Amino acid sequence: MSKSLTVRTTLATLVLVPSLLLGCRKESENNTSSTPKPTATSQAAHNEQKKTAEIVTLPPPRHSSDMSVEEAIAKRKSVRHYKNEPLSLQDVSQLLWSTGLNTDAAVDGVSSATRHYPSASATYSFETYLVVGNVQGLESGIYHYDALGHSLVRMKRGDFRHQLTVAILGQRMVEDAPMSLVFAADHTRNKNRSGTRGEVKYLDLLEVGHMGQNVSLQAEALDLGTVVLGSFKDEAVAAIKKLLELENEEPVYIMPVGKEAR
Repeated sequence: MSKSLTVRTTLATLVLVPSLLLGCRKESENNTSSTPKPTATSQAAHNEQKKTAEIVTLPPPRHSSDMSVEEAIAKRKSVRHYKNEPLSLQDVSQLLWSTGLNTDAAVDGVSSATRHYPSASATYSFETYLVVGNVQGLESGIYHYDALGHSLVRMKRGDFRHQLTVAILGQRMVEDAPMSLVFAADHTRNKNRSGTRGEVKYLDLLEVGHMGQNVSLQAEALDLGTVVLGSFKDEAVAAIKKLLELENEEPVYIMPVGKEAR
């Protein structure tokens, strides 16, 4: 190889290698920025909330039952008529656990701790609210489920089942059931993971379907019944948001739960 060719090869290498390294660095940065990092924000908000709120600690959930997954799937059905009997606080704990934090599993996907259902990029866009009217050991009222602490935060005192029934245009099973779960989506949590508003809502609708199925199967294992209510007119959405004092969240599912009136 001639001396001039060696010099040209060396110069090309000096130019090319830093460029490749820079490209790899940029690609790594891009991949990192597209993956949400665990932050202390949610934990800090959780701790601040606990300082001032009325907290109801839920009993520990159990991780096994006499009913198999296969049997729960086979028995699952929509139940619209309920007995005038209370739920237990253990029932409430178990139902919420099915949508809550999975502390026993390894970290899932690209984010921090997983829950008991999948979520696009583990963003978990939903908050769970309870409208309670007849639960043993739990005062009637509206509660927010704190998944991090597996506890309830009281928002309002009183039995609001009738008001929720009126808000969803008279679907009576909500008033008859001892308790209803309300799943509300914060669509902004997915906005950095998708392009259009339609895509964000699409991902959130997939997520709430996973949550609803978990609750349905858990209800079967507890010998309880539930039904998914998700067809709301605009005025119903506005009324539910006002009742629950929601700002950035939109109600998507309501699931009344109780013992089936056969």
